[in-house]
Amino acid sequence: MGKIIGEETGGWIIHYGDVIKATLPNSKLNLTISHKLWYEIGATENDFNGTVPDIYVPSEKALDYTLDLIKKQ
Repeated sequence: MGKIIGEETGGWIIHYGDVIKATLPNSKLNLTISHKLWYEIGATENDFNGTVPDIYVPSEKALDYTLDLIKKQ
């Protein structure tokens, strides 16, 4: 749909969700267990990283780069 310009995002494109909450019977400690692994569009089982841009540009220069790119087209 478009190009991603900038730096890799901080969040992973594979992430865990839908937690099960439980309390341990003896210690009464609360815990949560993730039981699903979510894949964003295009992710594979080895993609434990953020969204990788199509065009890497340092964040402080990304807007200027993008505007210049639009003007050239």
